[in-house]
Amino acid sequence: MIDRSTSTSLPAYSAVASSPSAKEDFGRLVRRIQQSNSGQFTSLKEVDSDQRRVLAVHNRDWSQYRQLAMKAQEEGNLSQAESMWLASLGEAKSFHLHDPRLLVSVESLAGLYASLERFDQAESFSKQAVDIAFQAFGNDHPNLARCLNNLAGIYYQQGRYAEAEPVSRRLLAIYEKNYPADHPDVIMATINLAMLYHVQGKYKLAERLYIRVISLGGNEVRRDQTQFASVLANYAGLLQATGRKSLATEVRRRGSSLFQSA
Repeated sequence: MIDRSTSTSLPAYSAVASSPSAKEDFGRLVRRIQQSNSGQFTSLKEVDSDQRRVLAVHNRDWSQYRQLAMKAQEEGNLSQAESMWLASLGEAKSFHLHDPRLLVSVESLAGLYASLERFDQAESFSKQAVDIAFQAFGNDHPNLARCLNNLAGIYYQQGRYAEAEPVSRRLLAIYEKNYPADHPDVIMATINLAMLYHVQGKYKLAERLYIRVISLGGNEVRRDQTQFASVLANYAGLLQATGRKSLATEVRRRGSSLFQSA
């Protein structure tokens, strides 16, 4: 779901979510939807058999389809990647529900469709991934949280913030149950939920989460200074929107100094 940008400012009203910094932050856990179509499709090698005209996509096992899909994605051939991930899913459907290959195929298709902005398909596959992860791992497993985060990201891409919010609350609760407060996934999930509150004008809820992240003294927060500076910039925008201009200036200055040193 996600553009990369060096912009640090965050508008202090409903346009907050269109900010590149907000998109970047929310996208960091949504790793599967950062594809881009290169426009330079490399043909796959032909099968070394009597059927010389058939591309090397038939009679393959799941791992081979996966390798072909990943190669196509690296080359920017997302159409070919789609075909290969669908073929891998066809193989995976015969596997046991707890087989991780099934979840990989479904998640990969969800991410691919999101990158192509085919959101109906992305949402459908993402919801399937959530269901599979729930049945395979239970209600409190980080794998379920990851799938929920991908679904929330798909909603976020479309500006469906009210739908992303409960999903984000759920995944944060799972991460908090499994990891300490300064774990990177807990921190990012907290930031994501804060931004969702922020964009909907739920400033008190957003501020509580921004402060939670800012107040953490662990190295995990400070290690990524660009990320931490983005949080400060977002919080400064919230302060500005709620009439605390002098404090907003102070927080914004602190964030700017981190961006300059990052």
